[in-house]
Amino acid sequence: MGLIHRLDLDKVTFGELYRFVDHARAAGIPDDQQITVEAEDEVGNPMDTHVLVADLGDVDEITRPVLIDSRDASLYADAVGNVLTQSNDRSDDEALSRLHNELLGLPPDYQG
Repeated sequence: MGLIHRLDLDKVTFGELYRFVDHARAAGIPDDQQITVEAEDEVGNPMDTHVLVADLGDVDEITRPVLIDSRDASLYADAVGNVLTQSNDRSDDEALSRLHNELLGLPPDYQG
């Protein structure tokens, strides 16, 4: 058994929920696997709040998939396609730079 990730549903934020799901994706948990919900403590007493639980295997706390905004996906795909077919006329440089930054977790307009 690897890292067990728990998410208390009392006052959970979308950010915390996103991280929980990102960790599950990174761990390779299939999308049809049911979520474990703890509603009782270790001795069987009902808990006031419910807790989502996922066994993340070997995934650490900071591992997460890279998510690309669907509005940019075709732009990035076209830019990469142009580079691969060697038809890039430098007009794709901005899109490739933004993709590069997203993959590295940098701000889209970062110029390093």
